[in-house]
Amino acid sequence: MYFKDELFYSYEDEYASRLRFYGIRAMIADNNSDENADIKKMLESYGVNAYSATSSEEAGELYHKNEYDIIFVDTGFFKKGSSGIAKEIGENKKNHIIIGLADEVKEGEKELEVVLTKPIKKNLVGCILSREFGQQEVFDFTT
Repeated sequence: MYFKDELFYSYEDEYASRLRFYGIRAMIADNNSDENADIKKMLESYGVNAYSATSSEEAGELYHKNEYDIIFVDTGFFKKGSSGIAKEIGENKKNHIIIGLADEVKEGEKELEVVLTKPIKKNLVGCILSREFGQQEVFDFTT
């Protein structure tokens, strides 16, 4: 399943800003440190504990040592002969969700079930978290 960003703008910013997913652990594995930082900031704004790695090997070490509920990983890490995170995911059958990140998705590429095109939008991250972990909305009763 490939998500087009335009399909998920139905979440209004005001609604998305109330979503919280406390206790969820996420890893971002992307060789672009700016992209890593952006996605980490988005996840943290939803209350997710986010950890990042900028190389496949570093991500593989994090994956091996820790438990994650959801992993955002650059699809480039899954090329033939890959080591690091691709090897760890292939060898370990942990219970988590893996979301691919790609600069562009070519027809017929099926490394992962879900692949998002970069840059990722905050509303799309909120939509995925809601779909995978249920809606956890925070209401402000002070106004």
